[in-house]
Amino acid sequence: LGIFLMFKITELLPGGGIKEIGSVLSNVDYKYFAISIALAILIPILVMLEYGIVNHSLTKKVSPKAISKTTFVGKYYDFITPFSTGGQPMQIHTLHKHGYDGATSSAIILIRYSVNMVCWLLVGLTLMIAGFSVLNTIEVDGSKSFLLIAGIIGICLNLLLPLSVLTFVVFPKFANGSTKLFIKIGAKLHIFKDPVKSYEKAYKTVHDFRMCFRTIAKRPGHFILLILVSICEYIVTFSLPFFVIMSLKQVEWTKLWDVSVLNVFSTFAVSFIPTPGNAGGMEISSALAFQAVASDVSVYAVLIWRFFTYYIYILIGIFITIYDIIKKAIRSWHEKRLSKKEAEKHGEN
Repeated sequence: LGIFLMFKITELLPGGGIKEIGSVLSNVDYKYFAISIALAILIPILVMLEYGIVNHSLTKKVSPKAISKTTFVGKYYDFITPFSTGGQPMQIHTLHKHGYDGATSSAIILIRYSVNMVCWLLVGLTLMIAGFSVLNTIEVDGSKSFLLIAGIIGICLNLLLPLSVLTFVVFPKFANGSTKLFIKIGAKLHIFKDPVKSYEKAYKTVHDFRMCFRTIAKRPGHFILLILVSICEYIVTFSLPFFVIMSLKQVEWTKLWDVSVLNVFSTFAVSFIPTPGNAGGMEISSALAFQAVASDVSVYAVLIWRFFTYYIYILIGIFITIYDIIKKAIRSWHEKRLSKKEAEKHGEN
């Protein structure tokens, strides 16, 4: 539905004609398409490296098999659940299945998530502030207003957790009082059913987030390396659409900055939409944003880019799930077969 609406909305925009698919395919620049694929592969490698750094900082060893599976399982469950709520529990479960105890599994996932989230916000906020004027390249006022307003709302909402942690550290009494007051008002508005449990949950979230930074900060070398790799991940992520566009239509290299900034605004503009992986909203907002750079091929660029960064992980996740089911069934069959043979042997004896 989101892809269908993306095409329809793009067609309705002033000057929003969509190029014929045959013409687009015949003019593909395979050099930039290969670069796009390389960058798409680099993203999960950087994520694996992040988990590896945290893993090594806690256990002094790394299991490549466990880390790689944790990466793809996390992305799969993040992308099929609203607000990316399913990834972390399944990642903890995956690490536990690979021999990690519960505390270590939770620590690896939460530490990486906490540091990575802050780096995501830092890179996003920096690009939004430094590239604010890029929005002026969008000719359609409605699209510009949507990306500006929704983008600011999105990044403000995502900044709530890090800012709450900072407030609890610097002004603990004020933070406690403000949280209790907010939950009390929410309870009267029937937003929170149990004010006490809601406060305990909020406090635990902030406490866990703060403890993650304390834990990794005890290993300054690992901490700095984790920050650098996380920042690189988002630089690659936000710049990837530019190379996809370049593979479909030759544009100036100066547009790399424009596309990265527009990608940030479109990402945060739909970050609070509760669809799995922001599906639908992400396609539409990105198509509106990239109209400023490549109007006639923007929808195709979005489809290819989303395949590299979203749909492919769902396919990989489905493959891993089916593989695990088959592997479990075969193991169960072997165990039953061995048990039967042992029972027959015992009977003969």
